[in-house]
Amino acid sequence: QMQSKAIYMAQTEMEKLKALKYYDSDLDALGNVDGMTVIKTVDDFLVRTTVKYIDPKTGLTPEKYPFELSEDTGLKEVTVSVKRKDNIGSQANLVTFISKAKPGRG
Repeated sequence: QMQSKAIYMAQTEMEKLKALKYYDSDLDALGNVDGMTVIKTVDDFLVRTTVKYIDPKTGLTPEKYPFELSEDTGLKEVTVSVKRKDNIGSQANLVTFISKAKPGRG
């Protein structure tokens, strides 16, 4: 039951992030090659969100990681992880990609 709750929380958080505009501050990926990570507590769970830039040609973290918006790659990887604070059970992990390009426009 707790694992199902963790999965539901991860899905809910991911849906909120996917609804945001590409340049929303909650999708900030500037900083370092590990991207930006935010951890928050919800009930008995820890919800960790990590956003980092991805090179659209390789699908990997860029060799020269962007430190300014002018260096934006146009593609972000968003990871949401949820686990119980007491570390009992497994962690729920969801990953998606958010592109600056509009669907059907390249």
